[in-house]
Amino acid sequence: MPYKDKLKGQWIAQVTNGKKKFCRRCVTKKEAIEWEAKERERLLMVKKGEEEATPSISLLEWATAYLQYSQRQHVKLTFEEKRFAFKLLFKSVDPQLPVCELKTISVLKHLQGEEEKRSGN
Repeated sequence: MPYKDKLKGQWIAQVTNGKKKFCRRCVTKKEAIEWEAKERERLLMVKKGEEEATPSISLLEWATAYLQYSQRQHVKLTFEEKRFAFKLLFKSVDPQLPVCELKTISVLKHLQGEEEKRSGN
């Protein structure tokens, strides 16, 4: 239910979704009620999974984009280290795997393997 901000004279609409609260300032109470109804409907669609899925890119595409950024932002040695790290990662993880499907455990296994190779312990 919207409430009025007495200091600014605006109506504040708010909807909660579990832990997160979404708020918006509106000029009229009617506008605030309409926004709350639309936002509740949108959140319900998200919960049901009806909202359009975010397109996922492959790990290779993501790494390429990041390395392009890194090449512009970092010194040459740092860029080379990052490129080498991705090269090693792609030996243990499929580069065509969508980013959203990358599991923490597969990265952890890769890092543990690299640790054993390098540290000798």
